[in-house]
Amino acid sequence: MAPESHRLSILTAQEVDDLYGLPHFTEEDRRLYFALSPAEHDLVDSVHTISVAMHLILQLGYFKAKRQFFVYARETVTEDLEHVRLRHFPVPDMADIKGLSKPTRLEQQQVILGCWGATGQKTGVRN
Repeated sequence: MAPESHRLSILTAQEVDDLYGLPHFTEEDRRLYFALSPAEHDLVDSVHTISVAMHLILQLGYFKAKRQFFVYARETVTEDLEHVRLRHFPVPDMADIKGLSKPTRLEQQQVILGCWGATGQKTGVRN
């Protein structure tokens, strides 16, 4: 049993994860959230490397699903990256996909907010 806490607990750990954690997509969800509109496709086409483009599609999909941004390790989103790779890019191996640097991640988040007509960082970033 967990030690007693003096804090009010309204949500279970699972409910907190459901609200604020990375989305857990089914294949059907991946087809929906990682589909690109013409404007989103133009954004992805403007990126110079496949790795950065793949992470942009991930961030777009996660933002569409939860209206939040996430910091994630590549290992935690392997299935989503594989879906994006197979659907959008002729990358022969997942080993070619690099992690996303913080400046690039933050820049992509601002681009996504601009694309969705949002301003500021009020949607929140989950670490």
